Amino acid sequence: MKTRQSTQSSKLHDSTSIQESTRGSTRPSSPLSNGIAIISFASLLVLLLAVPIILIEMGGLPSIPEVVHVITNPGRLLHAFHGSVSGIVVLRIFEVACWLGWLWFIGCLAAELAARIAHK
Repeated sequence: MKTRQSTQSSKLHDSTSIQESTRGSTRPSSPLSNGIAIISFASLLVLLLAVPIILIEMGGLPSIPEVVHVITNPGRLLHAFHGSVSGIVVLRIFEVACWLGWLWFIGCLAAELAARIAHK
C-alpha cells in the first residue's frame, strides 16, 4: 500500500516539476514559426477588416431600431414567413446573420486575448 502511494506521489511531483520548469522558459523562434505567426496575424486582420467592409458594400449596416424591433416582436417576424417572402427579405436576414456571426467572432477573439494576457 505504501509503495503505491509513494509511486503516485512521485509521479505527481515529477509532473509538477516539469510544469514549473517549462512555465518560465522561452522557446527559440524558428523561421517557420515566425512565418506561421505572420500568416496567422495577416489572416486575422483580413477577417477583422474585410468582413465588415464586404457587408457594408453589399447592404450597409442594419439599423439598431430594426434589430431591436425584430428581437422584441418575434411573432411579427414569424407572421411574415407565412406569406410569400421576397428575395430582399431573405438577403436582409442573411446580412443580419452575417453581422451577428462577425460580432460573435469579435467577442470570442476579445475573450481569447484577455485570457492570454491574464495568463502572462
